[in-house]
Amino acid sequence: MNTLETAIKKLPVVCGIAALMTLGMNAKAMAAILYDITDLGILPSATRTYASGLNDLGQVVGTAYGDRYRRGFLWSESTGMKDLGFLQTQYPTSSASDINNAGQVVGTVDGYFAEYILAGSRPFFWSNDTGMVALALSSNYKDGFGITINNSGQVLGNVQGGLTSMSFVWSQSTGETYLNLNGYLGDNEYLYANDINDNGQLVGSIGNYYPPEGRAFLGSINGIITEIGTLPGRDFSGASLINNVGQVVGTSYNLDNELNVIDNSTFLWSITSGMTDIEYYFYPTDINDSGQVVGSFDGSPLVWSSSDGIVYLNTVINPSQDWKLIGANAINEKGQIAATGINQSGQTRALLLTPRSGEAVPEPMTIGSTLLAGAGLAYLRRRQLLSSSKVAE
Repeated sequence: MNTLETAIKKLPVVCGIAALMTLGMNAKAMAAILYDITDLGILPSATRTYASGLNDLGQVVGTAYGDRYRRGFLWSESTGMKDLGFLQTQYPTSSASDINNAGQVVGTVDGYFAEYILAGSRPFFWSNDTGMVALALSSNYKDGFGITINNSGQVLGNVQGGLTSMSFVWSQSTGETYLNLNGYLGDNEYLYANDINDNGQLVGSIGNYYPPEGRAFLGSINGIITEIGTLPGRDFSGASLINNVGQVVGTSYNLDNELNVIDNSTFLWSITSGMTDIEYYFYPTDINDSGQVVGSFDGSPLVWSSSDGIVYLNTVINPSQDWKLIGANAINEKGQIAATGINQSGQTRALLLTPRSGEAVPEPMTIGSTLLAGAGLAYLRRRQLLSSSKVAE
């Protein structure tokens, strides 16, 4: 067999290997998701905006800040950013924390005396029909905060007064229900709920004020709570989030001799699988029904899922849009994320990230394997030409 025949026979083999290498690397690249970024703008009196809540329609709520100015906003693609206002003159500032699929918003207003001394906080409910409505506070509590709202219109909030705090659930039909849960709490104990799903299930922490020990719980408004345990080797836990399929996200930890939190680890819990260490520690801020969790670690916003693990969002946004993300606070069922970022001009803005699934992301290894394939083909082509010239002699 002459050299030309050998080169021709080897050509499909080398091409096949190079193609497989390229396809293998491209498979990894295709698994990544690029997000398009929408700048949500700013209110006239503000200098910066932060996003906090998001519904499945892509409506975003958050807070706009300026000089002695703070105002909750609602953004939608059709209307842009809307000022949600405030409550009378004694509560001149507001911040919005969450929005449901009906466009109902929950948040907090703050009151001030002269010289901008804080006078107290009140949770609020807002809708197009009602405008901003202050939720009532028991005389035992000075401050209240609106945390989240589900698609049934139930608002979860917390109140504080002196050394005591309590969570409540409010709806337009029932008013407030305080979650003492039939006297379950004893002296030196607290119950702090962090999230409520569409089924009315609540998650949070129950524990002691001192020493500051907490246990994660799952409960309902009028039912008995269930403590859901801790991770192996950890003594304490707290639940942060729950979705509509009953998945709970939180953290489990220990305390050192000086009562500092150590050995933090983030967990995923369900009634069927129990508590699972997801092998990363980060601060979780929201979970959707697909089990995607957004949060942050050391100031870097991220999204986590059981299939992909941790993905840092600054690595999968369109680099040509020149944003550095500094927060990710909500994710909807479409995978859109309410985020906050800083642009090249140093402006802080609320953003909406929208995934572009299935688009290849160029990676150095992918490019390298493609070049390797091209180099192999060029080498064989040169050998073929040299061999052809020798046969012709």
